[in-house]
Amino acid sequence: MKMNIELYPIEKHQREIVHRLFQFYLYDMAKLMKWPFSDKGNFQYESSIVDAYFSEKLHYPYFIKCDNKIIGFSLVRCYPADKRLLDMGQFYVAGMYVGSRIGEAAFKKTLQLYPGSWQVRVLEGNSSADRFWNSVIQKVTSGNFKTNDGIYSGKKMKFYKFEYGSDAVRF
Repeated sequence: MKMNIELYPIEKHQREIVHRLFQFYLYDMAKLMKWPFSDKGNFQYESSIVDAYFSEKLHYPYFIKCDNKIIGFSLVRCYPADKRLLDMGQFYVAGMYVGSRIGEAAFKKTLQLYPGSWQVRVLEGNSSADRFWNSVIQKVTSGNFKTNDGIYSGKKMKFYKFEYGSDAVRF
């Protein structure tokens, strides 16, 4: 059965939906990262992570929809340290869709909207995200990408860097 996967710009008045979805995003990561619930029974995070997509320039929030139902988000921005570099700030597809290739289709649609120099960051220890990004980036670049380890916001991460689009400079 073919599913219709689309990206829809998230409007300011829908910001709270992203905050609610962010709890599921963190829950999925918590299973691997062994993060505990807060004393309030949720996952604590800086709300500015989400709010920046509705208040700052060069931030582009999208819902990922499958058959017109919200199933995740693709939060794109220009990287703060290098505005020429597109950064996958946060990307989430609900766990029930993992393995369905919806994430791959949504990421390809994101790239088509924003061709250019890209990076995707993966938190150290998030092995399932690393497997996903390695596989998807391998496909969309025909293996033409680089990785390196680094620090972002005080956390160790793996950085995937690549070009996407007809004018892409290859590594």
